[in-house]
Amino acid sequence: MITRYFRRSASRGATLAVCGLLACGLASEARAESTGITISPLTVVLDAHQSASSVDVVNGNDAPLRMQITPHAWDQDATGAIVLTATKAIVAFPQLVTVAPHARQRIRLAALVAPAEREQTFRLVIAELPAFGAQAANSASITFRARYSIPVRIEPRREIAATRFGDASLTGNVLRVAVVNDGNVLARMSGGSVTALGAGEARVFRAELPDAVILAGETRTFEIPVPRGTCAKIAALDQSATVEGKPLARTTAVDAGCAR
Repeated sequence: MITRYFRRSASRGATLAVCGLLACGLASEARAESTGITISPLTVVLDAHQSASSVDVVNGNDAPLRMQITPHAWDQDATGAIVLTATKAIVAFPQLVTVAPHARQRIRLAALVAPAEREQTFRLVIAELPAFGAQAANSASITFRARYSIPVRIEPRREIAATRFGDASLTGNVLRVAVVNDGNVLARMSGGSVTALGAGEARVFRAELPDAVILAGETRTFEIPVPRGTCAKIAALDQSATVEGKPLARTTAVDAGCAR
């Protein structure tokens, strides 16, 4: 999985950051055609037998590319948003690079901590820097700078996969569904859905859940707006998803705390 950010800046100093998901899963490389940059691999996995690895950056442009490389510890909040903090558990070298036009730069990284009981997760942030001496030609000029966030995982000593649907609640015409990762490695969820059932298991409505990555020991909460006029009809929920290629399902009763 790799997250790509773009920063657009006008010469008067206004900035706008936009984040998009390029890939999630086992893809081998990312191509950012709009920036002419290729990065591979998309995910780095370390373990007790391999404590070091590398990432390649290819500059497909006709101009030199300046980049800064910074490792961060990777956590997430209940909504799945990425939370990054400074870390000394992994190191990257070099930290500042200038990649010549149509050239390749190898970034080496190493873990300074041993595998633990739970998978340790990090992000290698590769941020494009302004060219030396770069100046905006006029107030209307726009410069795009890329920022890539590449997952780095240190696998645990022994892998335990355990994901489940947690308790659901229905309050104020909002349905909250939780997916709990009780395991010690991250879990990739796809194809999730929730079907609200009424009396006699009649279908009231159905909603799809977005694909998600849930870190070890974390809980991802999904909020689903309930269609008007259906809240009081809901008696149970039929929840299903695929996690790491395996089916996950739960049917549970729910008390409707509908807004009036």
